Amino acid sequence: MGSLINQYIKRGKFNNALSLYQTMSKSELHYSYINVPLDGHTYVDLIKVCIEMKDIELGHQIHINVCKLGLIQFDVFVGSTLVSIYGRLGAISEAVHVFCALSKRNVVSWTAIISAYVEVNQAEKALQLFWQMQTEVVSPDKLAAVAVFQACCSLAENSEIIINSRSNKSIALEIGQALRDDTCTKDFSSDVFLNSSLLNMYSKCGAIMEAECMFGSLSQPNIVLWSTMLTL
Repeated sequence: MGSLINQYIKRGKFNNALSLYQTMSKSELHYSYINVPLDGHTYVDLIKVCIEMKDIELGHQIHINVCKLGLIQFDVFVGSTLVSIYGRLGAISEAVHVFCALSKRNVVSWTAIISAYVEVNQAEKALQLFWQMQTEVVSPDKLAAVAVFQACCSLAENSEIIINSRSNKSIALEIGQALRDDTCTKDFSSDVFLNSSLLNMYSKCGAIMEAECMFGSLSQPNIVLWSTMLTL
């Protein structure tokens, strides 16, 4: 049955997949010997469908079922995807609850919780988590870097505040610049989405010269990057 659900999802037949899952879920609760429990991969696909359909109630149902199977604690990808659905739908307390329940955290789970705080416009908390991620020696990948650049944008867009005698834009720019230096050492510079996020961060921080210098260093900027630059 799990493979059939996966096929429905791949073909974009989300309602069929969810209907079959709900039927199986009821059977598993009352007649667990009839069906083999779904694996983590299928649950990840189902959670992603909940995000697409903005169905937090079904997300809660899946959350309950994966808890019964022990997948929250031991399958970091299932847990991370649950953090994502709660974050995308603004349920930050549920996202934090799932994140804290993970017995192991990788860059995917850290990115999910950082993005969740960005979604609810809590940039300072998102950046605090980024610092905590680094203290746990988890190296950011491209998606994590994009999430942090977005958090920097959000911090810079907040009404002008002073933190330890420094403006929010100054702090956001410093964090973004440090991360940009780190991504350069990892050869992420060819990633269009990451570069677009970086240019946007420079714009929000009022660092137009830095944006122009960074854009000028690109060997072959595409239409997305040109469009981003033209809006600065």
